[in-house]
Amino acid sequence: RYEKGDAVIIGLLNCGDCPGAAIVTRLAQLNLWNKPMDEKVTKIHLGPCLTDHCPHREAIIKKIQDKSGVEVILGTHPYKPDNIFA
Repeated sequence: RYEKGDAVIIGLLNCGDCPGAAIVTRLAQLNLWNKPMDEKVTKIHLGPCLTDHCPHREAIIKKIQDKSGVEVILGTHPYKPDNIFA
């Protein structure tokens, strides 16, 4: 996805635990933390803990999409090997 340009990580958050009620507040905090450096979020990648395992994923993803105003990408990078102990 980012082969032709550099990706810069400006934040790493979790949802705040079940049922993800803190995610909008955490996104707002991320914005405040990065404002003095003039950094802006342009994309949000959602990790496998949310996309693959969370029973509240639909509601959390909708909150993020509704409030963030940026592209929300389901997934990060392939990191799980087919056979962990190979």
